Amino acid sequence: MRYFDLVPSHAPVTDFVAWNRRNELVLNPPFQRRSVWKLGARSYFIDTLIRGLPVPLIFLRERTDIDRQETVRDVVDGQQRLRTVLTFIDDKSTPADERFTVMPEHNSDPAIAGKPFRELPEDIRNRILRYRFSMQILPAEMEDRDILQIFARLNSTGLRLNRQELRNANWFGQFKSSMYELAYEQLDRWRAWDVFSEDEIARMQEVELVSDLVVNIMKGLSAKTQGILDRFYEQYDDAFKESREVARRLRIIMESIEDLYGPAIAGGAFSRSMHFFTLFVYLYDRAFGLGSSLKRAQPEPLPKGLTARIEVADERFRTSELPPDVLQAVSGAATDLGKRRTRLDFLRRIGDGKTR
Repeated sequence: MRYFDLVPSHAPVTDFVAWNRRNELVLNPPFQRRSVWKLGARSYFIDTLIRGLPVPLIFLRERTDIDRQETVRDVVDGQQRLRTVLTFIDDKSTPADERFTVMPEHNSDPAIAGKPFRELPEDIRNRILRYRFSMQILPAEMEDRDILQIFARLNSTGLRLNRQELRNANWFGQFKSSMYELAYEQLDRWRAWDVFSEDEIARMQEVELVSDLVVNIMKGLSAKTQGILDRFYEQYDDAFKESREVARRLRIIMESIEDLYGPAIAGGAFSRSMHFFTLFVYLYDRAFGLGSSLKRAQPEPLPKGLTARIEVADERFRTSELPPDVLQAVSGAATDLGKRRTRLDFLRRIGDGKTR
């Protein structure tokens, strides 16, 4: 196998703009995928640059064009990122159907949202132009077949994306932005309550749970399937007018859990996401009513003595001292509607003081 000496480097966006205008940047070499990013992905990426957050490496192959006596750069990996920023900056020379601006769900600053590059404040334009991409420079003698081997190696060592990671990659609209914001707000609680491990948080499992809770806030008690979650991300990608009230209600219930039982969750039954879901929907049902209208409403007060009854339910779940139907509902595929209803009814009976 041949050895290649790869050169790490950096370059500001202005360099890429200049190379592109001088036709020294090849965005579509034969081995590179064509542009497939949707509007939301492009908006999200520009907002990432505005915020000065890191982005993945750009891989370039530098070669000499003998006829022009100039260095030409083939984009080995990063074509969609570069095409996005170059299109945003040179939008006058871009076909109308490819022009875009930063969406308000990605940046609500009125000086940024909906504004083309030329209308952004000078400091924001300067921030984008000075953003430095980290790069790996591949030598000219590296052939296309060598580059295809690089792609194969880059893609062979990572974990397969789970469904929530795929949703993160495919959707960039209002529903996705709201779910991630709500999940990240509760990060300290997920950790303190031990609902998710650090690995699960890294793989966005807390975002999937929040998405599932929101489905139940909006539609009433529901099964959880990946298809249902996918449809919500798609259906509310362009507009999620209920987002403010949904977010308010979710925060109220999370505060109620904290006040009622929060410190005791870690190590108990309710640290399991299955039982945490049941606790959340029980409290939501008491406060607002599952399946109720999403018009702004104040929560009903929770009954006195509820903490002690939640402790009883925690112990019953933890020790499996449960009726046969509930025992069955805490095993196997626990996210179907029937099992969820059985667990919720059991918690209702205890929480409402109807059984111990």
